[in-house]
Amino acid sequence: MILHGRRRMWLYALTGMMLMIATTGFARMSYGVLMPYMQAGLRLSHAQAGLLGTCISLGYLLIVIAAGMFASRWGQKRVITAGASIVTFSLFGFSFVPAFGWAIPIAILAGVGSAMTFVPLTSYMITAFPQRRGLIMGLLLSGPGLAMFISGSIVPIQEAWFHHFSWRDSWLFFAMFSMIAALSAVLVLKESKSSAVSKSAVRDQASRGPGGKATYRNKEVLKIALLYFCVGVAYLIPILFQTGYMLHAGIPSKLAGLAFAVAGFFGIMSGPILGGFSDWLGRQAVVIMAMCMAVLGTLLPVLWPGAVMFLLSAALLGSTGGLIALIQAAVSEQVDANELPVAVGLITFFFATGQIIGPGLAGWIIEAGDRFSNAYLLSSALYVIGLGICIRVKFVKRPSRTPAGISKNRDIT
Repeated sequence: MILHGRRRMWLYALTGMMLMIATTGFARMSYGVLMPYMQAGLRLSHAQAGLLGTCISLGYLLIVIAAGMFASRWGQKRVITAGASIVTFSLFGFSFVPAFGWAIPIAILAGVGSAMTFVPLTSYMITAFPQRRGLIMGLLLSGPGLAMFISGSIVPIQEAWFHHFSWRDSWLFFAMFSMIAALSAVLVLKESKSSAVSKSAVRDQASRGPGGKATYRNKEVLKIALLYFCVGVAYLIPILFQTGYMLHAGIPSKLAGLAFAVAGFFGIMSGPILGGFSDWLGRQAVVIMAMCMAVLGTLLPVLWPGAVMFLLSAALLGSTGGLIALIQAAVSEQVDANELPVAVGLITFFFATGQIIGPGLAGWIIEAGDRFSNAYLLSSALYVIGLGICIRVKFVKRPSRTPAGISKNRDIT
């Protein structure tokens, strides 16, 4: 079905953003703002709280490669909606969880559902809008930024409206939103020709050998995967521990929530802006700029742990939220269309592996030294390593490479 004008693109983008808000934003990133309150309510140590963040990433890792195979067998829309439904169930579970032991399987399910939504959804959108891949991925991945903005605002909103804050009520609200997002996917997204192209591409690639050997031998794809791994380890550390770091530094909880909201606000804008600029200036220049901002954002609270610097750090780190969109767009230009599902699955596997390591390692570092700043230094060092890798990647823009049967001048679904 040909998309007539921009109206249909925005409808798809809005649906995708809602799914990303629920599955990547609420299910994965919003845990950071609620974690200190869950720690108090469930009597968790820093290591246990970090372990729950690791369990979310573990669930993501367990299913991220299989998600593409599921989509090729059952269709992208079915897998997307199934993933959103699993996330909805897990969010309801978090709102009623009685103890740490029960939280572990719920956290794993949150990661599983997030992966089942993210992998087919990104492939779906890149295939549907090949000429606007930077912009559409930026719009899609502005969803987590919006989720962070909502999460950061949830504490003062509950205190103003209900005169108290309940982390269980917050998870309940997230679950209800996720249910609406899943229903929107059922009503709006279509299994269509582009999906069929993607399915045949995956089957053709699978017939050549396990995982697509050509993709695994592509040096630039492997460099991007290593870059994504570094970002994966570093990315969640300030998100998960920012609120705890600020409270530990004696900053009031309202300001801690405000900082999270600031990061989300800038994250909303960073995806479309960075993605659009990268379509124009090239991926590498914009990725390098974003990585430098991430290094600065993780260093500022370590050097000057005051409220102003935390807010500035939140703004800088929020502005780098488009990094994920840029990396996804960049790898799509390194391979042919029939290798895209394998390439996306490969680099996302590295990213998810990094996200498993990051929260648990950071929690252990904080517990061992009683210093949140050490975890932030770890994040900064990994961004520096990623910056070095980024400089060595040969970024390629290949606008003529579109999936078979897709017009080079028109976006379709």
